[in-house]
Amino acid sequence: TLAISGDDVLNILAGNDGGNTTAFTVTGGSGNTLAASTEVTGLNVSISNGQLHANKTSIGTDHIVTVTVTSAAGQTASTNVTVNVYSQLIFTSVPTGGALIYAV
Repeated sequence: TLAISGDDVLNILAGNDGGNTTAFTVTGGSGNTLAASTEVTGLNVSISNGQLHANKTSIGTDHIVTVTVTSAAGQTASTNVTVNVYSQLIFTSVPTGGALIYAV
């Protein structure tokens, strides 16, 4: 049985180079390929190194992206990722590691 799992949410900054999820985990199948699709105008999505990459120039939330894995035998499985595009990231706690966040 072919299955895919990974991040459910991706938060990115509008107009930035975009952001990416962690790599998706695929079980089953062989010769598997990943693809990303969305019906959201202006939201650009792609798969690279098993990760979903997304960027968009305008803000918006709850954009649905479908990530689909297809095996060489033609089996498919998919998962949805919600993409939120913000003008700035708001933390509910203090960032660690010396992170600096700038508004666009």
